[in-house]
Amino acid sequence: MANVKFLTTDRAASGSWSTDSEAATLPIENLAGESRRKVWRSTATGTTGAYAQADLGSAYAVDVVALLGINWTTGATVGIKSSANSDMSSPDLNVSLSSSGLLPYIDTTSKQFVYPLSSTSTRRYWRVTVTDTSLSYIEAGKMILGPVTVPTRNFSPEWREFSEDRSIISESVGGDTYVNLRTVKRGVELELKSLTAAEAAGFARTLMVTNARSTPFLTILAHDATAYARDTIWGLLQADPEIAYSSGVLRTLRLRILERH
Repeated sequence: MANVKFLTTDRAASGSWSTDSEAATLPIENLAGESRRKVWRSTATGTTGAYAQADLGSAYAVDVVALLGINWTTGATVGIKSSANSDMSSPDLNVSLSSSGLLPYIDTTSKQFVYPLSSTSTRRYWRVTVTDTSLSYIEAGKMILGPVTVPTRNFSPEWREFSEDRSIISESVGGDTYVNLRTVKRGVELELKSLTAAEAAGFARTLMVTNARSTPFLTILAHDATAYARDTIWGLLQADPEIAYSSGVLRTLRLRILERH
């Protein structure tokens, strides 16, 4: 079981964008926003495929490539490149994922693609190319690129998954039940009981002060190597985070994270 990964700085959010195919009302720049519901959509078919390219402005370290709000199926082929050149020549990272090689990184229920790199790539340009012969267009709502923090000690084995259903349920005088459907959001509760001093002063304080309850971040539980995408949450903290100290040596970080839609 690998340790949890946190991505608190999304480099894609401040990047500039290009593509070979986009609908005028659903442009590629939508990938920079926080919401997965405001999508980029290609005008080309899934058989032809389409790419999304981010220019980070400078060469930044990236450990994870993620796209949320996707319409891709498990029959897709996903290519990922990073390069110092805008034409993607001489790539530092160049992978193509399909068939069983794609399965750990895509989840069609949560509509997420999450690919943790085997080693950090520090490049300015990033391109994700998708083909899917079953689709009439390619779509994605949010792209995430950035470095991750991996705590020295994993979260406590006593953790929880939960969901929050915003649907409104009411009953008529005659006893009929009415359901006004709303989004169901996933969430997790984690406790990291033994942070190092550097971790408490570093990423834990970043979560407390910079992200807090208003800025989303990516949490990759990584407890099941067959389902990285399924077990990843792009979310907001639901309570003001705190670091609990015991005798000034043990440092505990408690997190309740709810999916950002």
